[in-house]
Amino acid sequence: MNLYLDFANVSIDHQSYQVGVDMINAGLEAEPKAAELYVARGILYVQLAQYDQAESDFAKADAIDPNQSIGSAAEGLAAVQKNDPEHALATVQSKLANKPKDAFLLYLQADILTQRGPEPGSPEFRQATESAKKAVALRPSLAAAHDVWQNSSCRRERAMPPSTRVAGP
Repeated sequence: MNLYLDFANVSIDHQSYQVGVDMINAGLEAEPKAAELYVARGILYVQLAQYDQAESDFAKADAIDPNQSIGSAAEGLAAVQKNDPEHALATVQSKLANKPKDAFLLYLQADILTQRGPEPGSPEFRQATESAKKAVALRPSLAAAHDVWQNSSCRRERAMPPSTRVAGP
């Protein structure tokens, strides 16, 4: 199953979403009860703007493994893609209230907050940075969380007066 998920990640990185869907379909033929594969395919469907299929996959993932918040969290991602960040943030934060150490939810919160373009130093910016940092600490392999954390660190650095910046290597 991990190979199918790795392929989905490569498909996302290269914006080859339909190829990723096709590969996940093959994975689901072999592992029809793999919640993670439904989530991966749902995320690919979001990228293809096929929101109904994405939501169906997220619901299926939650039905297969109700103890995980992955499918519900991915619904927040779908809301972001639909340009409804307020709904997305509310969805993610309600899930975080029950699972405050869920790396994927923390990443989504950071990503949604960052997309709003908060000013460095603002409470929203600090919350985004802390969420990304926690997500990385909880799941070091979550590359997207690293990206959000690194981008917020760069924005914070650029916002600092030149006299307070740390000299680079």
